[in-house]
Amino acid sequence: TGLYSLRGVMSSATTAGSATRTSMPLTQGETYTLSAYVHTASVTSITGADAGVYMKVTEGNNRVHTSEAVNYITNSNIDKGWVWIALTFTATVSGTTTVSINSKGLVGTFYVDDVQLEKSEAPSNYNMLENGDFLGMMNPMGMGDEGGDDDDDDDGEEGRAPSINLGSIFGNLRNF
Repeated sequence: TGLYSLRGVMSSATTAGSATRTSMPLTQGETYTLSAYVHTASVTSITGADAGVYMKVTEGNNRVHTSEAVNYITNSNIDKGWVWIALTFTATVSGTTTVSINSKGLVGTFYVDDVQLEKSEAPSNYNMLENGDFLGMMNPMGMGDEGGDDDDDDDGEEGRAPSINLGSIFGNLRNF
């Protein structure tokens, strides 16, 4: 993990959010792995059948690949509350793809860090996504303002600031 992470503050379980980034072109028939670290230790509730924080890859032909969701509150005593998720898929068409981080059915603050896309059946340290921390992410609704956590609080996020203010996409956000 690095100096930046994606930070979402959800004020209502009925609000869903998404942060997107267009990646490099993929090649039809090749296998790719998308992975990230997710922190939900500051979430107060997760409700609903499809609730949680998850990743999606949308190919140019609108074929969607979806990861398993982190649909539980992570334990900050284990790896400081960070869990790793991955999605391995085979591209069905050649061309540019969209990667998104999504949330649904949760209340509270979550973080996503080290988003990585690679041409591989298993994760490594090679990342095809430029700017995997989603700084300056593509967003038609104004996400991407840089914010920060001063780490004077006891939220377990030492070394994870500054973070990205996700704006109105993730509901009512505090000013970071």
